[in-house]
Amino acid sequence: MRLRSYIIGELSFFLVASLLCGVGVSFARTMINKTGNATPPAFKLSGQGAAENIPSFETRKRTVGMEPAIFAGKDPDLLLAPLREQEPKEVKLNRGGTSLSFRIKFEDGSKAAFKPRQRFAHSNPRREIAAFRVANLLGLDAVPPAVPRKFKRKAFYKKFVGDGFDLQFIADSILYTKDNEIWGELSWWIPAIRPAKIGGFPLDSTEGIVTTRRYLSPNGRIPKKDWNMARQVSSMLVFDYIINNPDRWSGGNAEATPDNQQLFFMDNTMSFGAERVLHEKVDYYMRRSQRFSRSLIQRLRGLSKEQFAKVVKSDIAPFKELLKQKEVEYIEKRRVMFLDYVDELIAKHGEEKVLYFP
Repeated sequence: MRLRSYIIGELSFFLVASLLCGVGVSFARTMINKTGNATPPAFKLSGQGAAENIPSFETRKRTVGMEPAIFAGKDPDLLLAPLREQEPKEVKLNRGGTSLSFRIKFEDGSKAAFKPRQRFAHSNPRREIAAFRVANLLGLDAVPPAVPRKFKRKAFYKKFVGDGFDLQFIADSILYTKDNEIWGELSWWIPAIRPAKIGGFPLDSTEGIVTTRRYLSPNGRIPKKDWNMARQVSSMLVFDYIINNPDRWSGGNAEATPDNQQLFFMDNTMSFGAERVLHEKVDYYMRRSQRFSRSLIQRLRGLSKEQFAKVVKSDIAPFKELLKQKEVEYIEKRRVMFLDYVDELIAKHGEEKVLYFP
């Protein structure tokens, strides 16, 4: 059922695309040619523009520093610290989705989601860590902090709570090292999430997509109650473009706090990739927005390929690498391509309309 749902979701993408406005890939193909590659618990908001206080254009023009993002109002390193060394107290299987993941509770009460190396080729835990690192570099507070981790196979199963069927499924799915270790990534556990909504519709529904396109057009009117979510969705589209994530809109990968005020960019294991610079679906998704965050665009303009390389090459044990060299190089190519797109929009519509969010 998981596989069938996944395939149906993939096929549905092209139907929705055709109904809305056709698959928009001409820009991506043009820019890929230009770059020389023919293969084309209570959360605190980060404070960028509360819905009831939409800032003026002059306020939005103010420059922003390059300080790292926070998550849940805290330094991500503080959230990750208890996850690095403690042994599991309880391990449970997470149900749903198309890949294998667990919920782990540690001795001090900390919780984490754990994605191991597995036989499902589309789920690569190293890329979840890289996605968090890139999000942090961009000043985005929406990706759960993630860290690499390994467990001894015997000790891991000793703490597992579940039935024999689950255990057999897990044993057949995990890729073990020659030393009988389980390698993967731990993500800080978000206490409560709900499907994100915009305009009263689920974000990844047809109605939600149509509403998003309307809100994020240069002249779109955004109701105050949706302004904060529209801002975050715009940044999510940029983030997914930079990390080349085609899986965001397949269902369940854009969740929010119960009050719908904080959007989370979850499940990024299908991102990056060395096969091509840009997935056509990713380009189509990004083009739903013609309004962006001024501070996010400023950060992107100030970053270099060396900075992206640095954040994915440190603190990676037990893995030998988080991303392949070509995957790192493609991040920089997509950064340039995206900024060219923004500059084209500014030339056409003006800076005030395009760099609309703070």
